[in-house]
Amino acid sequence: VERESEHPLAGAVVNYAVARGVPSLDAGSFRNVPGHGTGATVDGRRVLVGNRKLMIAEGVDIAPIAEQRETLASTGRTAVLMAVDGSAAGVIALADAARETAAPAVAALHEAGIEVV
Repeated sequence: VERESEHPLAGAVVNYAVARGVPSLDAGSFRNVPGHGTGATVDGRRVLVGNRKLMIAEGVDIAPIAEQRETLASTGRTAVLMAVDGSAAGVIALADAARETAAPAVAALHEAGIEVV
């Protein structure tokens, strides 16, 4: 499903899966829901990948994965939820690591008298 998406986070998920040899399946009836996620049919099953708002809008009970989602979100990770055929199926955790150039850039801004938030 993420292979069809143009979202940068979807690209990270695809790259991670490819690097680990996860088989790629064809997704049909792909649907992008801007700001919420994506949906598609994979092997005859309806797959959703996105945020809590998407799951609620699609009638997915996220209670089985809510605690895991909250734990990941509280540690600064982006929690992407997955559902298959209307049932919560898992959580993907994404983290944005600081680039090696970040610390020197922030130091230069401080030296220039610019407050960094």
